Amino acid sequence: MQLAQSFDAVLTVQSQDGREATADSVMGLLMLESAQGQNVVISAEGSQAEQALQAVCQLIEQKFDEDE
Repeated sequence: MQLAQSFDAVLTVQSQDGREATADSVMGLLMLESAQGQNVVISAEGSQAEQALQAVCQLIEQKFDEDE
């Protein structure tokens, strides 16, 4: 959520069943009910959209900086 708010962009997450939430809304993301292993589509709009998407992709690739 902090990452989503740090860019001049609106990040949107879409679940497999088509529901959408903005990435800066914890409640909205929880309402998507997406589980580990499910695919989501992340899109961005705004002057820093590309940078925001790159940062989110990096965070996901790093497994949200969690220890395994």
